Amino acid sequence: MQPDALDAGVYGGLHTKESIRLLVCYILNNISEPLPANRFCDEMHADGIANYFELVAAVNDLAKKELIKETEFGSGYYVLTKLGRSTIAQLKESIPRDVRRHAYEATVKMLRRIKYQEQTVVKAEKRPNGEYLLSCSVMEGDKEMMTVRLNLPDFETTENAKNYFWDSPETIYAGVIKLLTKEDLHYHEDEIEFIDR
Repeated sequence: MQPDALDAGVYGGLHTKESIRLLVCYILNNISEPLPANRFCDEMHADGIANYFELVAAVNDLAKKELIKETEFGSGYYVLTKLGRSTIAQLKESIPRDVRRHAYEATVKMLRRIKYQEQTVVKAEKRPNGEYLLSCSVMEGDKEMMTVRLNLPDFETTENAKNYFWDSPETIYAGVIKLLTKEDLHYHEDEIEFIDR
């Protein structure tokens, strides 16, 4: 297939409009929950899999063609339709396996991060000297279980720390408990198992 998609920010990913549309269907076929389209487009672009604008266009096009549909779960959340499922079953091999794996793993991490963002409170405050004070709290309902405060040198380091925290706050919590009390909570984040339907 000749490249016909914008490829700014794409590194080893997809360069055709058709393959990007197929990727959206493929991901929806392999996850068990509605997909927040905006976050997905951001994640795929950040990982160099496809251009952000091409992803947004693909989501809109697929919705118009009724291969995906918006859910009642919330505006901007999509699921695959029966037509979309039969389409991807026939055409998934058009997307290279390593791109499928990379996109799937990035999507699962993104969905976990969304879940963890709902269970945590993270605040970053810029100081007059240009440094940042980052406060990360693990919550159980309204109850604050743990808060970690870090002084960080710049915005980029602060954003990275926030994302690492959101990737697995339970692991950080269990690690702090073990260091301070010698009690092992036996928390282990499940490995991402690549599902290739």
